[in-house]
Amino acid sequence: MRTKLKLLIIFICIIFPIITNAQTVISVSEGTDQIAVALESAMDGDIIELVTSGGTYNETNRTMLDKFLTIRAADGLSEKPIWTTDDTLAIIELGNSLNITGIHLNGEMGANRTQNGIAVSDSTFGYTLIAEDCMFWGFGTENYNGFAIEGTYRHWINDTTQILWHAEADAIGVNNCMFGGTGAIIDFSYPLRMENGGRPEGACLEYYIINSTFWGQSPYSKASIYASAAVDYSDSLDIMPSPIFWVDHCTFVGVGDKGIYARYIDGAVIKNSMMVSNEDKAFRIHGGNSSASNILWWDCPGGVQYQKDAPEGTNILNEDPMFMDTRYLFTGDFRLPESSPATGQSDLGSTLGDPRWWTGSTTTSLWPGSGGRMTNITFQVDMSDILSPNYAGQDTFYSGGDVWISFGDWESWETMVDPDSDSIYTVTVELEEGQEIKYFYGYQTGADDNTDYVGETIPTDCSDDGYRTIIVPIDNITIPPVIYGSCTGVIPDGIDITDIDGTYIIGSNDDFPWEGATNGAGSPDGEKIPNLIDNDYNTKYLVRAIDSWAEIGLDTYTKVTGYTIVSANDAPERDPKSWLFQGWNANSEEWETIHSVPDNPMWLNRLMPLSWIFENNKTYKKYRLHITEINGDSQSLMQIAELQIWGELSEPSAIDDQENMVKKFTLQQNYPNPFNPKTTIAFELPRASEVNISVFNLLGENLMTLINQKMKAGYHTIEWNATDLPTGIYLYKIEAGNFTDVKKSVLLK
Repeated sequence: MRTKLKLLIIFICIIFPIITNAQTVISVSEGTDQIAVALESAMDGDIIELVTSGGTYNETNRTMLDKFLTIRAADGLSEKPIWTTDDTLAIIELGNSLNITGIHLNGEMGANRTQNGIAVSDSTFGYTLIAEDCMFWGFGTENYNGFAIEGTYRHWINDTTQILWHAEADAIGVNNCMFGGTGAIIDFSYPLRMENGGRPEGACLEYYIINSTFWGQSPYSKASIYASAAVDYSDSLDIMPSPIFWVDHCTFVGVGDKGIYARYIDGAVIKNSMMVSNEDKAFRIHGGNSSASNILWWDCPGGVQYQKDAPEGTNILNEDPMFMDTRYLFTGDFRLPESSPATGQSDLGSTLGDPRWWTGSTTTSLWPGSGGRMTNITFQVDMSDILSPNYAGQDTFYSGGDVWISFGDWESWETMVDPDSDSIYTVTVELEEGQEIKYFYGYQTGADDNTDYVGETIPTDCSDDGYRTIIVPIDNITIPPVIYGSCTGVIPDGIDITDIDGTYIIGSNDDFPWEGATNGAGSPDGEKIPNLIDNDYNTKYLVRAIDSWAEIGLDTYTKVTGYTIVSANDAPERDPKSWLFQGWNANSEEWETIHSVPDNPMWLNRLMPLSWIFENNKTYKKYRLHITEINGDSQSLMQIAELQIWGELSEPSAIDDQENMVKKFTLQQNYPNPFNPKTTIAFELPRASEVNISVFNLLGENLMTLINQKMKAGYHTIEWNATDLPTGIYLYKIEAGNFTDVKKSVLLK
């Protein structure tokens, strides 16, 4: 292993410069399509040198590199040149070897957000990619994770369609680089299978990742380094050649479901590194020849995983790294104090992780901008009481006056507006992610808005210091409206549906044990529990953190206008963070999303009610709150004290039936795809039909029948469990009346 690493370093530092220095250096100033112009005259071995410090090099289209080149920043620049594109797929489509040095690749600054930094072209073999002292920032879209470096055989041509291709690298070297705001950062996870012509080592023979930082800081974030051999997924890894995989002195923070996944690589080496605040695992390794040593991990619920005979690591520390900035997840400041448990723990006696964060570092942020990106927060306040003719307070509202939100003690303020003339004032403000913001509302009391104004007095029940407080989340959010001078949120119009006789909930609280958890919230299977909704704030619902739900059913149709959640909040990390509020469509037999919350800030106080109000024209008899994310409890629990649904009694309307009507036969692509081992297949029937869905291999052999029965019209889903099938490509076929259709799916174990 060490020999291979030394060879790569020699190649980077000595051989590569000797090759390239004999060729032409092409100097390029900032501007639009200037790199494309330089490439027209470049030959194999040439150097393209970006000479404008901090300059923006924007390319209209992605850059196709089919020549062996060095692209580097000129010596002496104070800031990295920024390379971006208007292309949605990638900044660089790589078709040959590349040495890229000192460049900032940015996926956010072009006309469109870009999915990938570097994506390898189809049928590119034997290439080497070396990245030194580079910044990769801001790749991925809402529908696609995105990659800083994408070397596998999945190639997306838009947000929903992908094609498969075959590319194989000799070596990938990453040294002194930074990756942030990106999905799965370095991805070689799905090599072409051996039975389809791929080599056993997978999409790359050698990986060397050293002295680098990986910061998720993105709603699209997945694994940081995801590599895979192309073995036949057997347990006999030692009989298959594996790629060399070496990670040394790297820092991984908030990078999604795992920091490093060296899948089916027997001989992976991970050492002297840190993994902190990942969504799930710190790392996962396979094989008896793999090793992990001198690792600090913290706040990774899935811990560390040793699979397929991988030995347990040595000097694996589960301790808080004590970053100097407590808001590190938002700022990207990972500096370590001398007292950090990471100090002196490497195999050479130095500190763990990327050396740029070691004790003595004076750099507070090395990321684009200030290190924390900006988020749009919409604030709302209900001024009905103040504007009422019956208001008896001392400070009356000046007719035609303004309403403000003030940050700090009138240090800055924004004017709010009443767009719907309903006395609910609103304003959207751009704030830095992760900041703790102190604010309050105020209004004009006289003709001179410079002197005639007053701020609200906030009850001590929801404020310790006279201010409202919010920790700015990653996603743009709208804060539910609050009543001026009160801790209470605005209650939606209508009656409390959850208080109607005959209402039930399928869920679980302290009085009911979990039994199998197959009914979402963990209630006894199928049992309807009426007393969970009792308008008693001392009740607590406990449900699983991810993909859990609480179902509310009624005997009559209702049309909802909003809902209220009261936080139990024994611990803020158990607050619900993201969820869907859904209604049951009896015609299609599917849940329909009525309202969603992608990133709710923490409740500030125990038993604090927050309400969400929305427009809805459809009626339902059954609802559910589907929790998709919490604030981070390691026990995977979520607590709320009360759930109330507001609305009116109604009957199903003609528009409901019309909107729910299926117009044609349809077979949809299974999701997820690729999958392991379960996936869902959806299909639509415009009329009742005999339905057969079967699974075939590529030889046309019928492997199993998933369903064979008469089904009513509507939207349907079935689950396919492929536990007993090996990895491969499969076909599933639907026959419904005279309608037939076939889709391809990929099983990856």
